[in-house]
Amino acid sequence: MRREDWPERMAQYVRARDESLGGAAWVAGWLTECGGKHGGEIDWRMAKRGDVVEFAGGQLAVCVGRHAVPASGPMLSMSDAVRAWRVV
Repeated sequence: MRREDWPERMAQYVRARDESLGGAAWVAGWLTECGGKHGGEIDWRMAKRGDVVEFAGGQLAVCVGRHAVPASGPMLSMSDAVRAWRVV
């Protein structure tokens, strides 16, 4: 179960992101930080803040609302996502 302060932790995690991390390490770090774990796969249109999303080419990111933040590079539009997983 996610920690109660996960929104604050997400803001800090995203601001301090280490662009040398790969996508899998980025997601694993987020799950550790928020105290959550992968839930089941969901339709990407149902993803909410803190959920894990995948983009073309297998790029993983953390949903922050209308956008998602990958380990490196600019934020991505959630409308370009192809898969998502609930973080519980």
